[in-house]
Amino acid sequence: MFHSGGSKPNCAAPLFNQRDSAVTADRGRRPGAVLAVLIGVNIGPNLTYTGSLATMLWRRIIRQHDHTAGLAEFTLLGVLTAPAALIVAVVALWASLHALGG
Repeated sequence: MFHSGGSKPNCAAPLFNQRDSAVTADRGRRPGAVLAVLIGVNIGPNLTYTGSLATMLWRRIIRQHDHTAGLAEFTLLGVLTAPAALIVAVVALWASLHALGG
């Protein structure tokens, strides 16, 4: 859960866009928290077909070009790639914060 500077969890943060989520996370925190939120709101929605507008638009473009890509294929790709991308991004963030002292 995201916390908004106070003691109450901010459960609505994922409903905002990336900028609003980053501003919510920035209240009294170090820059690493803001970057972690941005990683989550950019990679997390790719886990499911309906979580990302870009995914739905790509599926539409593929259909317009007479290619087939079913919901199961998109979901499988999301389930395989989103967690891996999230792990790589978090490790890179951790390493950069330790190297740069952030």
